[in-house]
Amino acid sequence: MRNAHFELGRFLARLVFTVINVRCTLDGAKNLPEEDQPFVLALNHASMLDGPLVWSVIEPPIYFVTKREFHRVPVLGTVSKRVGNIAIQRGSIDRTAIRGAVEYLTVRKRSIGVFVEGTRTPDGEVHEAKTGSALLVLLTGAPVIPAYIHGTFDIWPRHDRIPGWGPTAGITLGPALRYERSGENPSKQRLTQVAGEITSAIAGLRKSVLAREGKGEGGPTGRFEI
Repeated sequence: MRNAHFELGRFLARLVFTVINVRCTLDGAKNLPEEDQPFVLALNHASMLDGPLVWSVIEPPIYFVTKREFHRVPVLGTVSKRVGNIAIQRGSIDRTAIRGAVEYLTVRKRSIGVFVEGTRTPDGEVHEAKTGSALLVLLTGAPVIPAYIHGTFDIWPRHDRIPGWGPTAGITLGPALRYERSGENPSKQRLTQVAGEITSAIAGLRKSVLAREGKGEGGPTGRFEI
């Protein structure tokens, strides 16, 4: 059953890009699992527009793990809470948020979106992933879909107060990464290893997108636009 609050959030997200006249694209949709298979969407974080972009172009509902402070932002924070996004306390091990995300993946069969760097990039580059996404994957065995967001940094970088105008924002999805479910307390070494592999997958997608744009070539089969 569809979440009415989520569908409202999706509508508002698409409205944002309509207002600022940005075309949104999705490449690699074939890499998404079957509809009944929850997954972890592992993303770089370039802009405040990243979450709305995900909701605009990816059809399965994605519920984000987002910083607790965001839920106090007028309007956007209220929408985030009502949709069902999970608030997490940054800078510490938030066991309540972790349990909630694990429940979403294993019991409620909801897919989770994680901005793996933990904060928006200051320079448009992909930075090293924190271990949160790796922990979710190892606790649940859920497949990881690496995703590279591009275009949103140019439209609304973190140090600008309001968004600008840009022609295109897009997401490129890579093939799923799969890991065996581990015990309740994966080792730090294992978490670091998995986080590094997720970072490498996203960085690889970035390289392919930049090469494609430099050559002026079309994207891979399965492009979706709004």
